[in-house]
Amino acid sequence: MLLHIHPGSAKLMYQLLAAIFIGLILSYKIIISEMEKKKNPPPSLLSSLLSPLLFSIFPILFLLANNIKRLSTGEIMAPLMVSICTAIFIYLLHFLFTRRHDLSSFFTSMCMLIFLCYGHVFRLINGSHDPVEAFIRHRTLIPLLFLIYGLLFYLLRKKSLITANHILNRISIVTLIIPLFFLVTGIFEKRKISTRISSIPEIKYDVTSWNKQTNDKPDIYYLIFDGYGGKEVMKKHFDYDNSAFYNFLYAKGFQVLEKSRPNYLGTFYYIASTLNMMHLPDMKKWYELINRNAVFSIFKKLGYHTIHVSSGTSNVNLEGYADEYIEKGMFNEFRYTLLESSVLLAIEKFFVVEDFRTKILYTLDEFSIIPEKPSPKFVFAHILCPHVPFVFGKNGEKNSTTHVDITNRGKYKKELYINQYIFITKKIMEVIEIILNKSGKKPVILLQSDHGPPLGSFIEFTEGEIVNDKFNEPLSFKEILEGSLNNINAVYIPENKKIGYYDSMTAVNTFRVLFNHYFDAGLPLLEDSVHWVGDVKNLD
Repeated sequence: MLLHIHPGSAKLMYQLLAAIFIGLILSYKIIISEMEKKKNPPPSLLSSLLSPLLFSIFPILFLLANNIKRLSTGEIMAPLMVSICTAIFIYLLHFLFTRRHDLSSFFTSMCMLIFLCYGHVFRLINGSHDPVEAFIRHRTLIPLLFLIYGLLFYLLRKKSLITANHILNRISIVTLIIPLFFLVTGIFEKRKISTRISSIPEIKYDVTSWNKQTNDKPDIYYLIFDGYGGKEVMKKHFDYDNSAFYNFLYAKGFQVLEKSRPNYLGTFYYIASTLNMMHLPDMKKWYELINRNAVFSIFKKLGYHTIHVSSGTSNVNLEGYADEYIEKGMFNEFRYTLLESSVLLAIEKFFVVEDFRTKILYTLDEFSIIPEKPSPKFVFAHILCPHVPFVFGKNGEKNSTTHVDITNRGKYKKELYINQYIFITKKIMEVIEIILNKSGKKPVILLQSDHGPPLGSFIEFTEGEIVNDKFNEPLSFKEILEGSLNNINAVYIPENKKIGYYDSMTAVNTFRVLFNHYFDAGLPLLEDSVHWVGDVKNLD
């Protein structure tokens, strides 16, 4: 399950309405002057540009403030520049045709608000996740907006909008102050959390007594394929036999931990737990625990070169913490959410599908280069596949689906998952072959998925399906849960050594066993328990 950046559509609307209310109160003198037919001073060029620029900044700043605990302020710079330049361009376009600053300012402000907030409004009024229904609504709503714009422009083209712009300036200032307040308080809260994180005793591992001088320092690859199902769930619910892949792993010398289960049914809780070798003491601290994790810190102290091959999710971003950070693609999670919140939501497929395909393929291609980098190295890659969006057919061809979603909010046909699953299985085998063949010294490969397929996201499992003229009932919550718990966990240790991994071991002990064998760490193994994310309730 991929936790996404929260767009906060309802909250944005509340803040916008509050800003309008406060802005009108602050503009009471201007409103009274207009009612008394007193002439308000004409705006300067700077004053005319104020509301268009501030309204172009507001939705971006709001999204950052609403997710500041999992984002860095640097994330907004590129979108901010694009948005500001767009506002200036639209303003100049209006001025070119009207030669009036007041008219240009008013309509540019309206355009920027509509352009950047369209997705928020659409999300609130669109009760269905069906892509066809959504497409029909877009085809109705967007022409309607153009019609309203044209009508307003026709009615107001000869009227003075100086007073309206003075009011809009005040509203836009208030609009920006509100998210700025939440942003500043969020930054301070984030710093407090980071301070508390550093004081958690479990993640302070003293490596001074470890055997750091050992000559046996293999390269270590930690690969997570998001949502990759184990063979049981694939056979039972998708009627797909993945034995060929498991036989491939056995033939290469992998030990498959067939009774393993994820410690947490949530991608980022899973990663935070694994990379800190502990059960999470506080579910709210996962972001800091990932991006300042113990495993990377330990490998650095052991003389390893650390590499993070990024999936593009803002929540797993080790840039500046890993020695080397590799990322490809125009859309990370923050930019995708911005796009989804704007009018570009209507044509998101054209922006995101190719970018997502490029990101996945580039990430996999990197493994033809990484083995040749100097050793010893620790390579961590979280790969968003076979997770949605479903953009690959069985052989890697483009998927013909008309809807893109990386958030698991929609419902899909299971065929889409199967096709992408088959494709990524082939690519996993290719990557393993490349790593083993190109490494001078045989490496350690840790192959995992954070959970199995999200059965609750597939139409056939939530609404039922007809198979061979027989209706299969929707799955129960227990069956959906069992499917999500069926992940993959396999380890390759050079020369087929048995170093302590066992069939029912969970990911929380992955690196404890590894450090104990190669560096005499003496770390005790933890309980192999599974936790329900909602209230941290043990499932065993």
